[in-house]
Amino acid sequence: MAAFFAAAVAAFLCATAIPAWRLRLALLAAWFAFLSLDDVVEVHERLGIRLGNATGLVGGEEAGRLWVVVYLPVMAVSLVMLLRVARSVCSAQARRLLHGGLVEIGAAVAAEVVGAWTRRVGGSLGWLYDVNVAVEEAAESAGWLLVATTP
Repeated sequence: MAAFFAAAVAAFLCATAIPAWRLRLALLAAWFAFLSLDDVVEVHERLGIRLGNATGLVGGEEAGRLWVVVYLPVMAVSLVMLLRVARSVCSAQARRLLHGGLVEIGAAVAAEVVGAWTRRVGGSLGWLYDVNVAVEEAAESAGWLLVATTP
């Protein structure tokens, strides 16, 4: 949550400092702020569960993973905007940091998807799900912190 919020603040500050990118950066700031709030109130998981129930594709807690389908297009647009801004205003070194952060975020999303399988395995391998959650949370935090602190 704090990493999302830091990214929102950074995007907002950049929006005030870079007039040519003001609207795009303000939209990114708003999206990142929403993600920070969403991390607390879990809109994404509730949305996934409703989508799973409505479509009958997946039921139970595994339906919570369907948020990826809904959020993926917005995340893709965010990715493109971040990359365009970085190409325009960041040094090569800063772009590498940003790219590293984006790779971490991608790994976190992949770990979230794998989490459906590790939760299902359960039983004597319940620790596998715990490890998956730890990896997902660490990758997400590290990724957003890199995005937020890219100069």
